[in-house]
Amino acid sequence: MSQFAEILRVPVALIVLLLAPPCLRAGAQSTWSPCGPLEGGGFMKVHGFDVVFSATADSTGSTVHAFAVVRAPREFLSRRPPTPQPPHSGAGANVGALWIVHDERAHSVWLDSLEVLLNDNNNVLLVEVDGRGTATVAGQGRIEPRVLVNWGACDDVAVLRRYQRVVDTLWARFRASPRLRAFVTP
Repeated sequence: MSQFAEILRVPVALIVLLLAPPCLRAGAQSTWSPCGPLEGGGFMKVHGFDVVFSATADSTGSTVHAFAVVRAPREFLSRRPPTPQPPHSGAGANVGALWIVHDERAHSVWLDSLEVLLNDNNNVLLVEVDGRGTATVAGQGRIEPRVLVNWGACDDVAVLRRYQRVVDTLWARFRASPRLRAFVTP
């Protein structure tokens, strides 16, 4: 093989690895690949509340490591986050201008540059943002972290159906906890 062909082979292999599904990048033996909510870190709307999560998925569902349920003024939610993201390791997303990152090893959640330890094996952080954009911790709680998901087709309709089932499951769990219910009930 010529040197030129050898040089081209490396970038092509790298591109193939970058485009492969996450399960293949991790060295999994199956072709299972999640397509829907609760994988990695991200954001979702749960009955009008902004929820940031950190989760891992497998063939039967997701295990959520942490949630941050955010209550914020509409004006704050339309703000863009500062770039780049604060340098904290973990998974998460932004809500308006607020970066929220879960550090699984430290069992903490970063609200921009404020680290909040999750106490007593809690996995839900309740965050209140005021009109000036200041985030404060309104409490913590715990919900069942395992969310069963029947993976299947990855078309838009199927993914949206699974997303709605996950939202309904989370809403029921938030409402089942007195502490969380007090925060999410108007």
